[in-house]
Amino acid sequence: YEAFEPMPANIAKFSSRPQYAGKVNLHEVCVGAEQGEVEIHFHAELTTTASVAVKHMKFGSTEVKNDRSRKVPQVRLDDMIDQWGWKHVDLVKIDVEGYEWSVLQGLSRALSAGKIDNIFLEFGMHQAVQGQTLKQFYDLLSGHGFKIYKQVTGKNYYGLNLISRYSPTLEVAEDKPEMFMLLATRKEPSPGYAGPRVVGRVN
Repeated sequence: YEAFEPMPANIAKFSSRPQYAGKVNLHEVCVGAEQGEVEIHFHAELTTTASVAVKHMKFGSTEVKNDRSRKVPQVRLDDMIDQWGWKHVDLVKIDVEGYEWSVLQGLSRALSAGKIDNIFLEFGMHQAVQGQTLKQFYDLLSGHGFKIYKQVTGKNYYGLNLISRYSPTLEVAEDKPEMFMLLATRKEPSPGYAGPRVVGRVN
C-alpha cells in the first residue's frame, strides 16, 4: 500500500500504529493535479479536516475553521504510478476534504490507460461550495468505463446502490449539506470488498 499525508502530526500518529509497519509506505506529501507546492489549511496539527480546497466546514452543529495554513509539497498520482512502473492498480481511495477533483485530474494518464480497477472517494458539500457537481465526477468516471455506486443509508440497510444514469436529483446543494462515498468500478464490487453490501439501484 502507498499512502499520502501532508500533515506531520498525522504522519506521526499513523506511524505509531504497529499494524501498519512493513505494510504501508507513507509519503509526506499532498496529492493533486500538478507537481509542485500548495497551501493546505487546518485548524489543528493533528486533524482529519485539513484541506487545500476548503477553509470552513460545518458538520451538523459543529463548525471547523481552518484558519491556519502552510505550504506543502504536492505530487501527481500519474507520476508516482509511472515512477513505480505499475501497470495495474486495484484501488485508489480518495478522502481529501474537497480536493478530490484535483486528485482525479492528476490520474488522467492512468485512467485513460485503464490501469485502475476501483476508485473510492468522498463526495458532497465540500464540492458543492466550490461549484463542482456530481455530473462532473459521473461523466469523467463513466467516460472511462466505470460503473458508479453511491453509498446509501436507509432504515433497514446501509449499502451501495448503482447509479445507472446521471440525474440532477442526485446533486448536493449548499443549503442541504450531505456527504457520501462513491465507488467507481470497472466490473462489479469485488467479493473481497469489505464495505457496505450492494443493495440495488439509485435509478
